[in-house]
Amino acid sequence: MKKTLLAVVPLACASFSTFADTQATSNKQQATGSPFDGVYVGAEGGVLNSFANIDATTDANFSTNYGTFSTTHGALQNLSSNQRVNLNHNFGAGALSIGFGKLTQSKLYVGGELALNLANRNASTQNTTTQNVNTQSTGGYGPISNATLNTNTYAKLNFAEFDLDGKFGTTLTSDSLIYARLGAAFNKLKINSNSTLVISDNLVNPSISTTSALNATGSRNLVGLRFGLGGEHLLTKNLVAKLDYVFTWYGKTNISGVANVANTFNNTTTTNGLTNSTFAKMNTQTVMVGLSYYFHDGLSRYFHRTTQT
Repeated sequence: MKKTLLAVVPLACASFSTFADTQATSNKQQATGSPFDGVYVGAEGGVLNSFANIDATTDANFSTNYGTFSTTHGALQNLSSNQRVNLNHNFGAGALSIGFGKLTQSKLYVGGELALNLANRNASTQNTTTQNVNTQSTGGYGPISNATLNTNTYAKLNFAEFDLDGKFGTTLTSDSLIYARLGAAFNKLKINSNSTLVISDNLVNPSISTTSALNATGSRNLVGLRFGLGGEHLLTKNLVAKLDYVFTWYGKTNISGVANVANTFNNTTTTNGLTNSTFAKMNTQTVMVGLSYYFHDGLSRYFHRTTQT
């Protein structure tokens, strides 16, 4: 019995040692995982292209009658201005991000990312001037009134925007990752269309001018649709370089406004004589490069290790 025990004990110790070594190797492999696993923080910089389709229509109705000097076109004149433009602007852009990623055993990468995106996203039209000088008097005294309508419109998104994306991809090599992203952009779109109508009455010398103004403005909190492509390449154990292209669609926003039109010369006021209807559709495209740092052991272990050192 004693000889049997002496033979079994070394065998059991050897078996346990082999099992422990196997488990340690397995645990080490699991702990190592993919270089794209875990929580990460990142920073990027690049270029943003802002595109806006703006359609602004302004109508002005006003009276030019004065006693017997009624115009050949009747008591009410009309002047219209229409802006239909596509605007492209390029701006610098930057982003700070935090996210989490995991590469499965089937080489499918799944992740999520929250980012603060900083960029100018403004679009404004040039001033549009429409002039009407065809308001003749019946007595042959020449034109009673000249009218000029000016309109300027802009669409503006907030400088700071929060983005939330899902990321889905795969590895090309052990050090390189490609992915597609799909998510939402949280921003606010503001539209402003300024119109001024100037009526100059020439029956007296010097002539009398009257200016009426309309400031049509509106804003809307919106959720834009984001989709894009990107890639990462391992530089060190925890540091990766990344490249991203993202297209964001913000949809369509409408505004409208009305204002009265006054004419000092004939002492008339046309109620709601100045009207504006504007819509804007906006999207952006960004190309950015940057760096991300992966905390493979998790943030809690990292901060615990930092406090101990």
